[in-house]
Amino acid sequence: MRCPMCSQACPTGAIKLTHKENLCKALASAAYGVLSTFKKDKVSYVSFAKDITQYCDCLPGPGEVMMKDIGIFASDSPVSVDGAFLKMADYKVFNDAYGVDCMLQVQEAKDICIEGEVKPKIARIS
Repeated sequence: MRCPMCSQACPTGAIKLTHKENLCKALASAAYGVLSTFKKDKVSYVSFAKDITQYCDCLPGPGEVMMKDIGIFASDSPVSVDGAFLKMADYKVFNDAYGVDCMLQVQEAKDICIEGEVKPKIARIS
């Protein structure tokens, strides 16, 4: 969970990110809900880990680049794709910046039966 923008944008201050661990778990649960609407083996995942910014890259101002090009990850499992990225990245940078363990969301996804490996084997292709 890296995006504090909703709490910063709320004009009344009603949104506070206090229990970030719960948000990570809720995001994994939401992913499970979405995935449950697809037939088995009908979804693939590709993640381009390039110029990774401070905040969500969906924002108009995603912040500074915190990590350069790490690679492209692909799998039939979102757990494996995210696990591979975290295995290759120095994700302690994000843990320290946002006060929550990035691996928590991936582990929660695995715990609620989203298929994949938290620490997948990575095959390098040149």
